Amino acid sequence: MKNVILLLLFAIAFCGFSFGQTSTDVPNYIKAKNSNFMVQFISFKGMEVPKNKKLIQASKLKNMEGVDSKEYKDFDEGLYVAICLLMMKEFEKLDMHPSAFLFMDPQDMQNSEFVKEMTANVVDTKPGFVLTLFSMSVDDAKKSFPKNKLSLRDLHGSITIAKYGETDPAKSFTITKSNLKASEAFEELSAKVSEKPESYFVETMDVEETAFNSETADEYIEQNKLFMEDEFVDGFPDEADLESNEILVMVPCLKEGDMSYNMGIKQLEKFYPYKYQVITHLDYKKYVDKGYKYMIYAKSPEAEVTKTKTNTKTGTSSQSSYSTFAYFFVIKEIETSTVYYGSSKESAMKNASLSTPEALKSFLKMMQNHYGWEKN
Repeated sequence: MKNVILLLLFAIAFCGFSFGQTSTDVPNYIKAKNSNFMVQFISFKGMEVPKNKKLIQASKLKNMEGVDSKEYKDFDEGLYVAICLLMMKEFEKLDMHPSAFLFMDPQDMQNSEFVKEMTANVVDTKPGFVLTLFSMSVDDAKKSFPKNKLSLRDLHGSITIAKYGETDPAKSFTITKSNLKASEAFEELSAKVSEKPESYFVETMDVEETAFNSETADEYIEQNKLFMEDEFVDGFPDEADLESNEILVMVPCLKEGDMSYNMGIKQLEKFYPYKYQVITHLDYKKYVDKGYKYMIYAKSPEAEVTKTKTNTKTGTSSQSSYSTFAYFFVIKEIETSTVYYGSSKESAMKNASLSTPEALKSFLKMMQNHYGWEKN
């Protein structure tokens, strides 16, 4: 059965942003009147939308002219509605037809109840594709919203579009670059749409109905256990368990043989003394069904990067900062969704690296020190 993915679109986009190996050709189905597409707004910093307000039907936004921050007791809820309304207006310009907007943050992906509720909403909506807006920071938006001056220029964001159920990252469409504003992402999307003749876009797209039956939804929930964390431990599993069980190692990459995949294998060959199987995000379900007990995989907190630029003529320097993904590795007991953070969760997050091979190396050396394995 075809894998069903919505939260895993996060993984696809996450890999695409990291390695730049997604499609640059705007999909021909984005104007389809039956697309019923969903919009995921993912914020990594600074927003906490109430649980029962995370899903907004597009029909509720169609007659709204604007959003007054004073009308909302919960500031973040009002900000989210305002952001959705701004996106809605952009879609109307492009003759695109969203059905609903869904707010997500990385913590949602670890919550099994959220996954179940969201899946039920998706089954009801039956989106042909999903458009995701990633916003690494909403700091500027939070300043503009109370003044009723909010615009998409206040969001730093990237866009990815993929058919619902698509498992090949290369078939997703992405607009991204460092420090990209959401307004610029929509301008680029509009430009790419304008480049195509009207005959390029289909009025009706194929929507696979089997992707929304109860059996497939159950499989989807099972697959997304990859992100779930029911309990965390400052420490490591018993070494005897590692020695007697081949461990899965998931590296952030688009496909087997990518640079990060190969460099991950080199780090394991050097530092890990027991049996392992390297996999990608899209292999997860296949291998979990084989009864593996543990998995090493990467978490991806936000990181603030500061760049210093020196003027060679004046000798003066200036600094600029932007948000991006960082990585640190953990061990997960697959059956119980218990996550082992090594020496401590706090130190693991503080030592996150912008390089996945370096992050894996750091974690394996931590394991080496903990278990007393022979130094390399």
